[in-house]
Amino acid sequence: MAWALHPEWGAALSEVTDELRCIILAIAEFEPVRLLTPRSLLGQAKAQGFGRNVEIVEAPVDDIWMRDIAPIYIAGDFEVLPVDLNFNGWGAPRLRPPRPGDRLAGTARDLFGRNMISAGFVAEGGAFVVGRDGVVFTTRSCLLDRDRNPQLTKSDVERELVRLGAGEAIWLNGDPTEPITSGHVDGYLLPTESGDLLVQRCEAADDPCAEARDADIARLRAHANLVT
Repeated sequence: MAWALHPEWGAALSEVTDELRCIILAIAEFEPVRLLTPRSLLGQAKAQGFGRNVEIVEAPVDDIWMRDIAPIYIAGDFEVLPVDLNFNGWGAPRLRPPRPGDRLAGTARDLFGRNMISAGFVAEGGAFVVGRDGVVFTTRSCLLDRDRNPQLTKSDVERELVRLGAGEAIWLNGDPTEPITSGHVDGYLLPTESGDLLVQRCEAADDPCAEARDADIARLRAHANLVT
């Protein structure tokens, strides 16, 4: 996790800080937490009284979305490998200039393992969910986005996913109108241990993504039992 308190939160900064602290403490009740913290906030983080199950580690972080900025991990037969997804700020040209923390996985390898490998495409952790037997679900709106992988085709990305250990890639439409992530699949699809897929429908029929979501649901029905 990250203790990266961003000024963009404005008047809500204190409330967000309190909520982030509560989440860290809740997780630390059940498992160790490595809390990546920029040098300027080390004193503040240490003053939170997190306890022995939270290790505060200095790192160049400027965002709490570690799911997207940090590497993902793949489990091989004999080792677990961190994978740098070449994060570029969810397609940085759309949003803002890159920040130093956007390249956390690539520049702070000592934090995640020196055996880091790089993906052959640009993505972020929220762009995938993984079901049983290594089935990877992702979206065209995200991975084939012009600000992430303009030079790659669907087949190029599929080959790379298989190289990284995917058993199969299931492509969904996603939501190109979503303003930040271009339609992260983990925002509406959750594979379960039983093999069922939980899918969130669009709340309104006139939602801009409703037609694409219905098509995704039809695609998924051919793959597994759905709970919508």
